[in-house]
Amino acid sequence: MLRRIPAWCGSVIGAVVLSILATAPAVASAPPDAGVTIYVDGTPVATGASISGSGDITAVMNAYLSPGGGARDLSMAFTGPLKYKAGSIIAPEGATIEWSTDSGASWVNIEPTPATSITNVRARRAAVVDGSTIGSVDFKRTISFSPQTGDLPAAQGGDGWDVFFGGDKAYAVYHHEYTTIDCFSRLTAQRCAGYPFRPLNVNRFGAYYSFQSSSGWVDTTTNRLYTWAGKYADTSGLYADAGILCIDVSSTPGECGFTSLSTGSVVGRPQYLAHLGPQFYVNGRIVTVDRNNAKVGCFDVAAVAKCANSPYAFAGAAQNSDVPAGLVDGKLIIAADSDIVCVDPATMAPCTGGAWPVTYASIGKSFDRFPIAPHADASGVIDGFCRAAYCMNMNGVVDQSMVSPYSLLITAPSTTPSDPGYGNGVVRVQLHGTRLLFPKGNVLEVIDCYDYATAGRCANYPMTLTVPGVWNPYVYAFNPDPVQANCMWMNNNAGIIKRFNVVDATWGCSAGAASTEVAQTPRMTCAAADTIKTWKTATLSTVAGTPGQMTLSINDSQGNAISGWQGIALGLNSPIDLSTLTFAQTGANPSFTLTVVSGELLTGVVDVVYSTTAAELCVGLEIDPEVPLTECSTNSGVNATLDEFAGTAYATTATSASGVNVCAAGYVQPGTSAPNVTNLPSTGSNVNVLVLVAFLVMGAGVVLKKSRRTS
Repeated sequence: MLRRIPAWCGSVIGAVVLSILATAPAVASAPPDAGVTIYVDGTPVATGASISGSGDITAVMNAYLSPGGGARDLSMAFTGPLKYKAGSIIAPEGATIEWSTDSGASWVNIEPTPATSITNVRARRAAVVDGSTIGSVDFKRTISFSPQTGDLPAAQGGDGWDVFFGGDKAYAVYHHEYTTIDCFSRLTAQRCAGYPFRPLNVNRFGAYYSFQSSSGWVDTTTNRLYTWAGKYADTSGLYADAGILCIDVSSTPGECGFTSLSTGSVVGRPQYLAHLGPQFYVNGRIVTVDRNNAKVGCFDVAAVAKCANSPYAFAGAAQNSDVPAGLVDGKLIIAADSDIVCVDPATMAPCTGGAWPVTYASIGKSFDRFPIAPHADASGVIDGFCRAAYCMNMNGVVDQSMVSPYSLLITAPSTTPSDPGYGNGVVRVQLHGTRLLFPKGNVLEVIDCYDYATAGRCANYPMTLTVPGVWNPYVYAFNPDPVQANCMWMNNNAGIIKRFNVVDATWGCSAGAASTEVAQTPRMTCAAADTIKTWKTATLSTVAGTPGQMTLSINDSQGNAISGWQGIALGLNSPIDLSTLTFAQTGANPSFTLTVVSGELLTGVVDVVYSTTAAELCVGLEIDPEVPLTECSTNSGVNATLDEFAGTAYATTATSASGVNVCAAGYVQPGTSAPNVTNLPSTGSNVNVLVLVAFLVMGAGVVLKKSRRTS
């Protein structure tokens, strides 16, 4: 039997987790099996030995379960002067902890007081085990990947501008009308309960108003949605203030506050509100463009307040002018009437590294309404931005070596791009790797793509949005899917949210898309370092559809790419060797991304096998202060029992006991000249006992939680 010296230490799968199973390694000692050993300061003490003292006394039980499923109980009974120490139990997460004060005849789930009245403790949880090896066990985590396809419902009931995400939800805010938020499941396309939602569901007096470029951002930690909106300032309905409206989306939607981003003055009449600019999220801040008053606002998400130095007034824009604005490499670029402005959201001041703002007169250019287009080099690294017929680096200098993606709109004999209808500065483009997506056409229903890697039009473009019976289905904005690497979402004037594959320009997402799942690995012992002993293999075991080439990438627990473990070719039933992957690289919750390079994948299952040690249940004990010790107590110890559910009832499958003699300080056994104890305590001291019960459980995963109190 395994003996382990304990250490005190201070699901969860993306979209779908099918199950967690244990493989069946060679069994060194056939389960069920149990053993318990008592230690004093880490040194094992033989059963029947005498102990006393100031040292840390621990008892360790290892229990290995019978093959098969069913719930399991690990219970301990305390005999003699050894008593349960209040608040000391550590149990696997998900286990039901119970206490008994009548030797197990009845159980309660609230710890009784006083703790000395407790005679037994137990932890019960479901488990699925195929077999176990004394010393370690192999776990097989089965993960299902499901790249999504399809669109959200065509009849949203509102005209949104873009689509943004929070967890598995997709949101849209109706624009140039009273603020209304819609919500759909990103996976099933079903509308969320309680939506569409209109804050203060009343007429304009006291209601909110959304701008032309209505958008939002969701803090998935607090489940709060933030959207840039106008709030009517008085009962006349003629004036409004602009700021960030908070919506609680944790369950039934509800308003959670409004933060003004203006200087306290109104921003204009309602007819002007529609033309206020967009919002952008960057590094914990939401920056906004007030095109009516030529100001940039800033909202600090963590502080739930207006940022310092907000608002920032920029030059070169007449009131109510339609100026394009875009986020480029973390900086806000605004093409005003007479100046090009760069604002750093971190400081709410002009960008450093250049002479900002830059006047058109100084560079020999003029204002145009083309969207701000990020420029990238051939590998996709952003190095500037482009206007209609020229590009600039991030220092505000025109770079003749850069080619504007809008060069695709040049029709001979003209040498400048034709404006396809970029009115009101309302369109947002999207850089995806080296590809720059932008709407094109007299009514903007065509999507075009410029590839910086090839310095020309992307393969398979342009693509056309056809909506029968819908007038002017303008494409407004793009947003990448938060999970699928090559899947892009778009919203348009027809109120239709669609998905398309960026690489092959086809509607719906599967081929070329990716699905990421988090493989959370439970901490099985009291020591966090014992979570993973060895990563073993990753095997694509099941596929549905007709996939061609697929790859697997592994990121650490913070989502960072692990070098050497990206884009690994993945074949059906061909294991990838993970033996050189370490716990130090992955952490406890690495993510696995399955990418479909070619073909069509509906679902795929990857089995990730790793080795770990048994889990531990830890309980502290102490000497009952009410029991006088004049010599040695010979009936002290811990009895441990493993009960396993089979059929319709629990049955005891393994037991173990370890008994010791707890002696008074300085006690000398008759006929000897020295104290007959392992440790000598100080007079009147209590003995602190820590009992660790290690057992092998499977199911939804086991993570130890700690509750300990010292006397």
